[in-house]
Amino acid sequence: MPGVDTGGYTTLAPEEAFAVVGDETRIGILQALGEAGERLPFTDLRERVGVRDPGRFNYHLNRLTDHFVRKTDEYYELTRAGERIVEAVLAGTVTSAPVVDRTTVDQSCYFCGAPVEVRYYQERLERYCTECPGMWGSQEGKLGRLSLPPAGLQGRSVDEAARAAFTWQVLSMYAVGAGICPRCSAPLEREVDLCMSHDAPGIDTADGLCEECGVRHAARLVFRCPSCIFEGRGTLPIAFNSHPAMLAILANHGHSPIAPTSIADVQRVHSDYEEEILSREPFVGRFTFTADGDTLTVTVNDDLEVVETGLTRGRDDPDSEVASERDN
Repeated sequence: MPGVDTGGYTTLAPEEAFAVVGDETRIGILQALGEAGERLPFTDLRERVGVRDPGRFNYHLNRLTDHFVRKTDEYYELTRAGERIVEAVLAGTVTSAPVVDRTTVDQSCYFCGAPVEVRYYQERLERYCTECPGMWGSQEGKLGRLSLPPAGLQGRSVDEAARAAFTWQVLSMYAVGAGICPRCSAPLEREVDLCMSHDAPGIDTADGLCEECGVRHAARLVFRCPSCIFEGRGTLPIAFNSHPAMLAILANHGHSPIAPTSIADVQRVHSDYEEEILSREPFVGRFTFTADGDTLTVTVNDDLEVVETGLTRGRDDPDSEVASERDN
């Protein structure tokens, strides 16, 4: 990479990396170093892995050295790439596939207030409203899908796992909002995906869902990482979720998006918003968020830049005021 000193750090093609770690002894070496939490000399490391033949052990250790294992003096320790392999193994990402059938949790739908059910499979926790159509039309009542490694279920009730999944997802989406891949830290490619049929004459929008695209809002955010396989789509406000105005309307009403007292209250601000498409080409959209009577408007352009914000205090607020700011 131009302009970056790798310090002698080696790189491997994907097929080479899989070949290197695709051996029981080498996985044992990585796991032993990870569980030790410190540098280990050759003999101690070999004893922990349980390989009697020093020559055979040295062969496998050398295959890992430089990329997954670093040698310093007479000691061995994990590189960051090695740590990621161990993290995946210990978190159950590559060794476990638990399933939780749909279960009612102590959460309410941020659209209608009805009870919420969740189910967990393939490292994802899906949330469903038990009464309204939810956010996405692909499955009745679906409110969203949250990523959570299998370790997220360990020692937690279903309610606790659902809250952990929410926090895990919020942290990832803040990285996406900043244009950073939450998996590998590379710059994300982001763009607006606009349903051209939304609100068009003859298009059924029963229950708030467009019959053409199946979702509530016309503008969505599409993001992908050019360096790893991370990609996805979601509501467009994800692109500016860390803007000071967005953080302020939550904080001013006691809502923490990281550790919320009520997940529904946070998601009601983030997801139950009004949308106005001011221009299709180039895209300009205005989004209106409400929290306990206060109203925030955010205008965004095609480059996903916030160009203007406006805040209207609730009428019953004795300090009621209107504030507007145009971003340059």
